[in-house]
Amino acid sequence: MRFTVKDTLTEEEIQKGLRAVIKDGLASQAMITLTGGVFLVAFALKLGASNKVIGLLAGIPPLMQLVQIPAIYLVEKYGVRRAICVYASLLSRIFWLLIALIPFFFPAQAGLTLLIVALLLHTALAAISNTSWNSWMRDLVPQEQLGAFFSRRMS
Repeated sequence: MRFTVKDTLTEEEIQKGLRAVIKDGLASQAMITLTGGVFLVAFALKLGASNKVIGLLAGIPPLMQLVQIPAIYLVEKYGVRRAICVYASLLSRIFWLLIALIPFFFPAQAGLTLLIVALLLHTALAAISNTSWNSWMRDLVPQEQLGAFFSRRMS
């Protein structure tokens, strides 16, 4: 994958990018559904989580959105939004592989600790990815198509 910065894109490049963003939306929504909410709670309960741990797990994603503040400076300083987005997203999703392996390699208490740490790291990296993604999409999606495009992507 090429991560060079281009000042202008051809119509073909824009359309190819928009199609890729729609596919990414499908994959992202599936991942969000399968790794959060009731699935995450059920997984944590199976590991023996208390109500406090469930509350902590629920609070991690909104708390880690604060990472977007320094991520703005990262994106502005380096200007390679696509690379930051792709690499941060890839790294964040690797933590779900680690989480999936918890029941096979760790006792319950250590597994819960690892789950909390992995979720913290996943959501921090996802916040960095989201910051660069928002800026990248703002330039990729034509102004007159913004509303229609993102409503289609989310449906």
